[in-house]
Amino acid sequence: MTWKTPRNWAIGDAVTRARLNAISDSLAALKDPPSDEYLVPAVDIAISSTSLVDIDSAGGLLITTYGGDLLIGLNFSTTTSVASVQVTYDILLNNLTYLSSRTATARANGVFYVTTAVTTDKQYINAVLRWPGLAAGTYSVMPQVKVNTGSVTFKATNTGAYWWVRED
Repeated sequence: MTWKTPRNWAIGDAVTRARLNAISDSLAALKDPPSDEYLVPAVDIAISSTSLVDIDSAGGLLITTYGGDLLIGLNFSTTTSVASVQVTYDILLNNLTYLSSRTATARANGVFYVTTAVTTDKQYINAVLRWPGLAAGTYSVMPQVKVNTGSVTFKATNTGAYWWVRED
């Protein structure tokens, strides 16, 4: 079902089956909003870039919205190659705009970052991010990451790597 812009009812308007069905369709669209998800294949992904790069280039999400907010979820476990690695995360929209800055240039620390104490630390990342106020349209959503030194490995074992997007 798709969202339909509500009509402006006036006194004396007839309540018809078609008009009630339009309301029903819109309620169904609210119950099951547009969404997409991606589960990284069962293989570890190591990244050593000091500039933001896609976590998995095949993992871009595509969503067609009615306009409003997006919720973006990230779930993965990671390890690093050396101690004291700052792993920075951001979200790239339509290959143009970063969530951290709402511009074409990401903020230095992205939307969030994690610093590891030792190489044996396993980081469990579970985050839900909100991107407010988007116009109706089709959007690509890509999680990105960078490190300040060494590398970060997204582990295929345990939780795997998974992300999703949903219109709120």
